[in-house]
Amino acid sequence: MAQVRKLGPVEVPRQVLDELGVDVEKLDVKVIDAPAHLYDAIRERFPVLGRGELGVLSRGSELHAAGQPYCCVLDDGAARKAAQRLGLNLTGTIGILDGLVRSHHLTTTERDEIVGRLRAAGFRLP
Repeated sequence: MAQVRKLGPVEVPRQVLDELGVDVEKLDVKVIDAPAHLYDAIRERFPVLGRGELGVLSRGSELHAAGQPYCCVLDDGAARKAAQRLGLNLTGTIGILDGLVRSHHLTTTERDEIVGRLRAAGFRLP
């Protein structure tokens, strides 16, 4: 996570952590509550999405409307399509890793090793 923070501040909607069953105390990120009114509106529009994806899209929508910089990190295909329909900035895991390579925080070899480990663990990547 320390490497990712080098690209900018990291906020994680509580819904992501709840969905994954992650202990907030073990993370060094800013945990935020997605705005309920946006969460509900996006859930109604995209009912197939999980709580985590809805939380990310809600926070992205909030920041987008406020004109603040943000980037939604989504790998799920349906969630990425929803982000595009909402006009949100987005990237995925590969985009984060590529950004770390461009900023010289990872080598290409390290990136490829991480991608290999993720794929071996069953993570679906392009």
